[in-house]
Amino acid sequence: MIEPLGGEVDAGESLLDALHREVTEEAGDLLLRVVRPLTPQRLTVPDTRGVLHRWLVHPFLALLLGGEPSVREPEYNAGFVFVPMADVLSQPLTKLCGGLLTESARSSLAEIRGEAACL
Repeated sequence: MIEPLGGEVDAGESLLDALHREVTEEAGDLLLRVVRPLTPQRLTVPDTRGVLHRWLVHPFLALLLGGEPSVREPEYNAGFVFVPMADVLSQPLTKLCGGLLTESARSSLAEIRGEAACL
């Protein structure tokens, strides 16, 4: 499954501050250039007990300028790997991970596919 980094916005925190904090918590001290926000997504996801949780996801397109991503929360992200965006974008969405993309990842990848050549 392809799933972007993410998490909750803390009280008093801006979306960009939350982006940088979550990336640092989940992938390490990386130098990013935020290109632009992508289209927000409304998601409803069941937890392991079947309780539905509603999320408003604010994805961003960002370029990795420095640092090496690493799994920083193995208790939550065991088995995660980081894949270069060029490798992801070169595949049809229906073939990526056997089609197992989260709805947010699918929408964001479809949105940036058209502008990837400009980056």
